[in-house]
Amino acid sequence: MEKLQEVITTLNATKDQILEQVKSVADKQNDSHEKAMEQIKSVEEALDEKIKNVEQQMKDVSCRIPGLEDENEAKNFSFQKVFKGLLTQDWTDAGFELEIKKHTDAFGEKRAAEVSGTTGVGFWIPTEISSDFVDLALASMPLYNVVTKLPNMSGKSFEIPVLLTRPDAVAVAESGNSSELDYTFGNRTFSAKRASGYTKISALTLRQTGTALESLIREQLGLSLRVKVHKGIVNGAGTSNDPLGVRGYRGSFTATDAIGTNGGRFTIAKASAMSSDLQEADHDFSGSNPGYLMRPVVMNGMQLERIPQYSGDTAGEFVFPPIVTKQRLENQVGAPIHLTTHLPNTNTKGSSTSCSDVIYGDWKQVFLAMWGGIELRTSQHASDASSNSAFLQHSVMLIVDQYYDVNIGDRTKFSHVPDAETTRSSW
Repeated sequence: MEKLQEVITTLNATKDQILEQVKSVADKQNDSHEKAMEQIKSVEEALDEKIKNVEQQMKDVSCRIPGLEDENEAKNFSFQKVFKGLLTQDWTDAGFELEIKKHTDAFGEKRAAEVSGTTGVGFWIPTEISSDFVDLALASMPLYNVVTKLPNMSGKSFEIPVLLTRPDAVAVAESGNSSELDYTFGNRTFSAKRASGYTKISALTLRQTGTALESLIREQLGLSLRVKVHKGIVNGAGTSNDPLGVRGYRGSFTATDAIGTNGGRFTIAKASAMSSDLQEADHDFSGSNPGYLMRPVVMNGMQLERIPQYSGDTAGEFVFPPIVTKQRLENQVGAPIHLTTHLPNTNTKGSSTSCSDVIYGDWKQVFLAMWGGIELRTSQHASDASSNSAFLQHSVMLIVDQYYDVNIGDRTKFSHVPDAETTRSSW
């Protein structure tokens, strides 16, 4: 019995030791859990603070004006009344526009202080009103509906993170350790660049008419703005006042496919090669906007493409019964074709000085940043591009400004042909 009692005592002591160890482990786990919860709470608080800061920035850019909750009221906003008010300082017939001016002067001054290169503040139109005009003005740009738009930016500059490389997962044994996937991120920086468009109208006409010129003013200013912004997207020089356009990033594209020693006709086969170059580089195009950008005459060369039928056949048979439609041609090359004359036709290749670029890639990687609303100004002293003075011609220059910038996320998701011949006689 004594022996059994000793065994029981030993077992009880062992039991107490095990319970003490379990309690110690549990206490440690509780401490770790509490620390983890504290860290999570700290991160949540930091995120909440960032969200508040972003919300405040959005309030700074999109000021709230009484009456704008009514869409009909906002649609009644008149560019002509604004220009007339700025010219004559008589806002008698422009009460709504004057109310907007009173509410937005401070925001216009704030943006003028933030954006380098601004020429001063005329009449600043908040996003709630100007977005419709900007969207309508820019919507017909070949690339506007395929690039990624970043509206309502604020400050002199900002950065966005972009994913540059995505590693593949590796096979691991059932009991093996998973390897870390090392994603590579980079930053793309944007700083405000001014796009300015103008139209010129008789000073007397602007003073004496009501809103008869409203549609003309919007159309002319929209056209000027559209041309300037799209030129910046495609072929911007990358100076302090001009963004670096897509064409300026050619050195970072995955591939450059030359046509020939002296350039030549851009063909369906070459279009297919541009697409396969990116496929061979294992680019993930899911959720992308792939497409070609070229001059209209380059596409015309594809429509009239011929294939020699025998040795010495200098003409050949048409690949398509001329002239094949753009839609059918897009079906053949497997992607939309965007046409623009903003690609130069003066590239030199060998003896040819009339070559142009063709760019293929994921246009969703192109970011178009817009800084809030637009600004309207008038001048009776400015001169147009032909040095015609508004003052001497008794006219008024009507000017619209929009601040924007362009950048590309993953620049390797593009390929490029530099020597597509644009002279038909060379085909």
